[in-house]
Formats: sequence, C-alpha cells, structure tokens
Amino acid sequence: MRVRTRSLAGVSALALAALMAAPVAPAAAQAAPAGGFADAKGIIVDLTVLTAVPVPGALGNTPLDPNTFATASQSCPPQAPEPDTDELLNVDASPAASANTVNTIAGARCDAPAAVASAQTEDLDLLFNAGVPTISADVIRAQANSDCETAPNAEGTTIVGLSIAGQAIPADVPPNTRIDIPGIATVIVNEQHPTADGRGIVVNGLHVIGASPLLRGDLIISHAVSGVTCPNGRGSEIAEGLEAPDITFAKDATPSTARAGETVTYDATVTNTSDAPCDVISFYDHLNPVFELVSTSGGFGNAAVDPVPVRGDGGQDVVLRPTDVVIEPGASV
Repeated sequence: MRVRTRSLAGVSALALAALMAAPVAPAAAQAAPAGGFADAKGIIVDLTVLTAVPVPGALGNTPLDPNTFATASQSCPPQAPEPDTDELLNVDASPAASANTVNTIAGARCDAPAAVASAQTEDLDLLFNAGVPTISADVIRAQANSDCETAPNAEGTTIVGLSIAGQAIPADVPPNTRIDIPGIATVIVNEQHPTADGRGIVVNGLHVIGASPLLRGDLIISHAVSGVTCPNGRGSEIAEGLEAPDITFAKDATPSTARAGETVTYDATVTNTSDAPCDVISFYDHLNPVFELVSTSGGFGNAAVDPVPVRGDGGQDVVLRPTDVVIEPGASV
C-alpha cells in the first residue's frame, strides 16, 4: 500500500505502521485508554455475474459496481454526543438486491465502556433472475453488542420471513447456518465470528458467497461489528461458542522517514496460523490523519473502497474486499 504525507514537515513511516497495527504494550507501559468502536452497514454489494443470459432483467455477464448502502460508524475516545445513524428508502441495486428500508445505528461510549452496532433491512429481494428474486425476507437485522461485563454477543439479531430458493428459513435459525443454492451461491444465515483480535464480534444477517460459474463475490445484508477496550486495558472476551481466528498481522514501511508530500510504501502481511483455511471477506486498515491513500496492490487486490474519514481522529479507513481469496494453513498474503 502506498500513502502520502499531508502537511507535517517530517513524519516517521514506522510510526505509521505502529499506529495501524494492533497495539501490544510492554508490561511497564500504560494501558490503552478505555473505549470502543461500532460499525454498521445495511447492504454491501461486491459481485460479478459471469454467465451471459440475454434476457432483460436477468443475471448475466454483469460486473456490478462495489457499493455500500446506509453506513453508520463511531469510536471513542473522543466521546461523541450521540450515536451515528443512517437510513435509506427504496434501495435499488438490481439485479443484486432491492429493499424498502435500510437503517443503521452505531454507538460507542468511553465511560461504560460499551459499543453497539445494528443494521436492519426490510422488505428485501436478492439475486433477481428474469425479474424473480432467488432470496427474499421481511426483516434481516444484525446486532453486535460489546461491553466489559459480558462476552460480545448478537442479541437483537432478527430473521423474519426469510426464503432462500423457495425454502422457508425459520426465525430461530442457529448462527452460521449454511444453505447452498446449487450452481449459484452459498448463503450463511446469522453469520457470527470474533473480530480479528478476539475483542469484539462481527454479525452478518445474510452473507451470500458467489463461487460458481454464474456468480462470484460477496453480498452482505445487515452487517454489524463492535468491540471495546476496558479500563484495565483488556478487551471484551471471546463470544460464547466462537473461536478466535488464528491469524497474525505484520507491517513494514519504506522509507522510515518522509516529508510532506512524499510517498511511503508499506507492506502488510497476513498469516494464517490455524489448521483450517481462512476465507478472506474484507481487509480493513486505518490511516493516521496525516496520511492519504495513494494506491494498493497485492494479494487482496487493488480496488480499495473509497476511503472516508470515519474515526474520531479524522483519519481514513482503507477497505479491500477481495474475491475468492483463501489463505491456507501456514500461508501468508
């Protein structure tokens, strides 16, 4: 990844790498300040339809522009006066998705500390083929809750009126239920997993994974993630029934010092140290506000979602959504 310094006369690029990496303080160092983060997205579209079907309104030979509908995000410190919210009506991302209403809310408090993110999508239809949706639902709600008293959890997550390829899915479907649509995609219902450092939880109401001759990429309906750092420096515990992912993350930057306007290149390496393959859905990194993104390249692709200032420090989030990237046990990207 290449970044450019904005206005400082000189800045350490290695400090940049340290800022963006998960902090690991020595025993004598002061614990990180208490706080939290929350992020919610209503609909995330990152799909390419590969098979040509010459019927108007049908899936076929259509690379769809990556897009995210209804985003709310908040972190502390500093403490925001109220939660961040977003709402969209009559969302049309055909042929991938359509929805009547999409709502998101994200709130993080330093004094508790606690963080909650939720995304609710109503009256939705997905994967239209000749005008007929393959998936439909009345309500898909994802909620991610984190605090210092209980383990991160998805209480509040709701599935109502879900139908996948004509099959009715019960409202009490267990987390991480996988349903195959032969020749098209795999759908994960009520997807839940820990955040990368195990200190929070990620919840996707629906995660459609296209890995077939017809469809490639990801479609996520109602995404929520939250996490906290508690007053004694520890993070919230692993959510009950989930296992922390065994991955490591390392960075280095060149040059080690840069003046305003100069470009810094840094390499980020993700290694899978577990015994099972790791499907990469998204790669997130945060830039200190003195830097701006120039370009990205490598195993996660070079098409970064437009970075925007979303954190309290005014810095940018860089998001990559690779397609069909799997890190095998012991391998690195």
